[in-house]
Amino acid sequence: MKYILTGILFFLMLEGNGQTSTGLIRVGISAGVNRQLLNTLNHADYGEGESLQGTGTVGFIGSIYGQKALGNRTSLYVAPTFSYNHFDAALIQTIPGYAEVRYGWLIKQYIYSAAVGATYRLLAHKDKQLYLKAGLINSLEYHNTRYTGVSFSFSSNRYNSIYTMMDYNTAPTPQWLSGAEAGLGLRLYDGVDLVVGYTHNFTSSRILTYTTELGSEQSAADVRDTMGRFQTRNSYISAQVTFWLNK
Repeated sequence: MKYILTGILFFLMLEGNGQTSTGLIRVGISAGVNRQLLNTLNHADYGEGESLQGTGTVGFIGSIYGQKALGNRTSLYVAPTFSYNHFDAALIQTIPGYAEVRYGWLIKQYIYSAAVGATYRLLAHKDKQLYLKAGLINSLEYHNTRYTGVSFSFSSNRYNSIYTMMDYNTAPTPQWLSGAEAGLGLRLYDGVDLVVGYTHNFTSSRILTYTTELGSEQSAADVRDTMGRFQTRNSYISAQVTFWLNK
């Protein structure tokens, strides 16, 4: 968070310093979609015969931009942003050669973030521009977790019965996450930009912890007690259209 506050203070100082500023702060609003990319494999505890999965989906994103030119090619920006995503999470347990059990959750994410960064113009022709952008992000992330049930898949009829027990606790929200963003912007004409970007969190989102017992009444060797946690390190690709309110 200190990086965001430092950037905002610097941004405001530039506004009051006529020797550094090259113009007024430009204000814009943007809206678009993002696609969630989930990495759960390296950020989850699981035992033998267990796996955790997360399937990302398309969500939406909206921002308010404040941008100030520092020179002919470079600008500084501040962008408060809201984004929403949801994804299906699953814990899969197997008894080799017999059955697979799948526990499912629906995770909804509401993310309030602030970014501070800079843009650099690569090309310009009349009112068209092509530019790069990059910045640091701090986010406040809220989760809403709903258990969607358990399902069984049998590959053998060696046993007559199987049982499973599950207990889980959701992680507290909100959570502070830090990350970075980078993107490529195209000014379609003076007043409208199209920006394609990539955002990556440095810190992981804690989703839930669980304990389970899985076994067959026919074989004590198949009974297992496990526990673990579900975490994700989220990244996103996004496409937004920005409408500038002043020129």
